Amino acid sequence: MKTPETPPNEVGRLESLADYAVLDTASEPAFDGLTQLAASILDVPIALISLVDVDRQWFKSRYGLDASQTPRDVSFCGHVVASDKYLVVPDAFLDDRFADNPLVTGAPHVRFYAGMPLRTPDGFVLGTLCAIDHRERRVSEGQLRSLELLADQVVALLELRRRSRLLREFKGTLDSTQDGIFIFEPDTLRFRYANRGAEAQTGYTQHELLRMTPLDLKRGLDAASFRSRLEPLLTGEESVILFEAVHWHRQGHQIPVEVIVQYVAHDGERPHFINIARDISERQRLDRLKDQFVATVSHELRTPLTSIRGSLGLVAGGVTG
Repeated sequence: MKTPETPPNEVGRLESLADYAVLDTASEPAFDGLTQLAASILDVPIALISLVDVDRQWFKSRYGLDASQTPRDVSFCGHVVASDKYLVVPDAFLDDRFADNPLVTGAPHVRFYAGMPLRTPDGFVLGTLCAIDHRERRVSEGQLRSLELLADQVVALLELRRRSRLLREFKGTLDSTQDGIFIFEPDTLRFRYANRGAEAQTGYTQHELLRMTPLDLKRGLDAASFRSRLEPLLTGEESVILFEAVHWHRQGHQIPVEVIVQYVAHDGERPHFINIARDISERQRLDRLKDQFVATVSHELRTPLTSIRGSLGLVAGGVTG
C-alpha cells in the first residue's frame, strides 16, 4: 500500500479548509443531492463528498456508506489531493498503490474508484467528489465530465455556504455598531441595506428604511444636489467623501451627523454606495460647553486686569500723589 504524499501547499490548503468551517457539520440536502446524482450517473453503490483533513478524510455527504470518516493515510482521496488531479482506479486489486489497502481488503471493499478534485477558486484541493464500486469497471469520458461538473457544483455550494456565514458575521458586526450604516443604489438612491444603528438613529425600522432614500432623511436636499455631491466618487476623483449633515428623526427632531460615503463597484458585484452616519450631537454639545468655558474664563481674567490697569493709570497720572 502506498500512503498519500503531502502536497507542498498543505499549510495553506488546511487553512483554506478551515476557512469554510464545514468539517463535522450536519448533513445538508443540497450536498446529499449531488452525491445521489453522482452515484446514479456512474451507476455505483457509493458516492462521497470527501474533505481531507490533517489525518483523516471526513465525508460531508455520503451515499451508500455508513462511516463518516476514515484515516487519511489509507484514503484514495488523499492521492487526489497530493497529485492535484483526478484519479480513476479501474481495479484496485491490480494497482500496487491500493491492492493491500484495508479499505480494499476489508469494508467498504473498494474495487473501483473515481475521484474528482474539489478545487477552490484560489487553487487549493480540499478533497474529492468520488464514486466507488465493489467490482472492477471502466468509466466513460462522458461520465468523467459529469463527475467534474458535479464537483464544480460542490465547490460552488461550499463557496455559497462560506459567503453566507461571512455575511451573517458581517451583518452581526454592523448591527452591533451605533453608527448608522446604509447601502443605497446609484440609480434610484433607494436603500438596499440599513443596520440596527440606522434604526436607532432615525426612528424608522429596517423594513421602512428599505423603502426610502437618503433624501427622505435630509429634508430640503434635492436629488440633483445630492448626486452632484456624489459625482467625485463616480468619476474616481475621490475615494471617499466626508461631510456634516442633518438627519430628520421620525419623531420630527433633527440629528446632526458626520457622513462618510464610499462607492463600491467590484467586478461581478452590483455597484452601490456605502453611507456611514455618525451622530455628533454629543460632540457638538461638548464643543458648546468648551466655548462657554473659554468665554467665561476669558471674561473673568479680563475683569481684574481692567481694574488693575485703571489703578495703574491713576498712579501714573499722579492722582494718588
